[in-house]
Amino acid sequence: MNIEERIVNESLNLSNAYFPYYFERYPRSRTQVYNKYKQYFIKAASMFCVRDYYNPKKLIKSFMMDGFKYPQQLPIEKVWKTYLEYLPNIPDEKPEDIQIAEKIVNACIELRRYNGVSDFLSKKINQLSLFKNKLKFDIMILTFSKTFEDFYNEHYKEFEYEIDFDMQRHRIFKLENGYKIINKIKDFFKSDYFDYSLQEELNNKGFVF
Repeated sequence: MNIEERIVNESLNLSNAYFPYYFERYPRSRTQVYNKYKQYFIKAASMFCVRDYYNPKKLIKSFMMDGFKYPQQLPIEKVWKTYLEYLPNIPDEKPEDIQIAEKIVNACIELRRYNGVSDFLSKKINQLSLFKNKLKFDIMILTFSKTFEDFYNEHYKEFEYEIDFDMQRHRIFKLENGYKIINKIKDFFKSDYFDYSLQEELNNKGFVF
């Protein structure tokens, strides 16, 4: 990977790390956030990614530690100085596959209170929580439900944010041990598990369904 490719890749990593903070205020898709502030993420990546101790998630955490900030404020030297000061106190994060697995387990626990996704969606309070992204659990697991995808396509105008189903699924598919999580999700949803047009391609990459 040459330096130009690395900068682009790290600009995406910075954007992804920043996204949850932005989403709390302005529900948008990850793609929308990156495209809107792309120049600032690229500039920050070009400044910081080649330096010792660079970590995009920890950099963004230190950047947002004292309150909400916009990406325009990211590519300045003061940000790096603050990052180095905060760095010893920022704990290491769990691996992404562990984080995602925990989110899915928590969602399964909540969904088991209902008789399937259809029953969950029939409750008005749950619908309102979905529309405003105020659920008690991450909706990632719902993107694997055919019932939920149909519900979203029918009511997408009522959602205050866009759900990128392919992106959410791909977050799991791309993990080194993603196939294990996928098999658990498939077992949980059974016949409601979504139909994936690239199943053969995924099988060739080691995902077993």
